[in-house]
Amino acid sequence: MAFSKEITAFGERSVAIGSSVAGSVIITGDHNIAVEESGTIRRDVEITPGKRVLSQDQAFERIGAAIRSNLIQLEQNINQLRKESEQFFRLTLIFASLGFCVVIGSVILLLFSQVTAGVVSSITSIIPEVTAFLFFQKDKELRTMIERYHQQILDSQRVLTMVDVAETVTDKQARDKLKQEIIHKVLGVESDK
Repeated sequence: MAFSKEITAFGERSVAIGSSVAGSVIITGDHNIAVEESGTIRRDVEITPGKRVLSQDQAFERIGAAIRSNLIQLEQNINQLRKESEQFFRLTLIFASLGFCVVIGSVILLLFSQVTAGVVSSITSIIPEVTAFLFFQKDKELRTMIERYHQQILDSQRVLTMVDVAETVTDKQARDKLKQEIIHKVLGVESDK
């Protein structure tokens, strides 16, 4: 079964990602960057025939398109996690309430001298309380993931803002330098100052 992924690029100079930049040389001005198949990044690479070469503008457009695509996916993931967290929180409340009711019932049985039934009831109240605790732990885990996704969304939006601001710079040299710095930042390569 073949799967297809729809990618939409925005803006007047939009481009869609056809593949990763692995195995490519990105032209960034004085210091070309190579992204090897393993993901390793090398600087100051010579351009030789046969290497796939991306211009700085192509790399920049791919970064913007990739960030937009990732941002959409992150937003979908965070919405799904919120729904799941809400369900687990509801289940936590239900089972905690059930456990509490069983404990109250046990106390009432003990007050009416039904010691055996009260003790058995008290012991069985452990089951819903443990279940509530497990649902609470899962909800806590989901909320941690939501926070992590939220941080990734903020980081992605920051990169998109940098991309959009770079496109507004009218001086070509300054714009190219800014694009180069953004590419270096996204790839995790220290730029020359």
